[in-house]
Amino acid sequence: QERAVLQAALDTAVTELKILEDSTNRAKERLASAERELQDLDGTQENKRQELKKQEKELASTKTRIAELEKQDHELSLKEEALATKHKELLTKMEDAKSALRSAGGQKARSKAVQGILNAAKN
Repeated sequence: QERAVLQAALDTAVTELKILEDSTNRAKERLASAERELQDLDGTQENKRQELKKQEKELASTKTRIAELEKQDHELSLKEEALATKHKELLTKMEDAKSALRSAGGQKARSKAVQGILNAAKN
């Protein structure tokens, strides 16, 4: 009878040990899985950091290019304004020369008008 009690206690202890070992094994597996996932996340984080640095460099480069293009646009606008002014001046000189040709009936006046047109074209 005493042996049966001891055998029952031993069986209970063995069962408890197996349950604890199973729980421990499952906990170790979850820990290993969590560590793998953490490593994956660390790798993903590093990739994202590298991508962010790349994007920041690209953004800085784009901002620089935009500034250059805006400067060129401004310079071209100034040139366009200067050309428009010059065009108006030439048109005015041409109209003056035409008027001189119309008002003068002689060859001498016509030569002055032609000379005015040529001078306007040179400027």
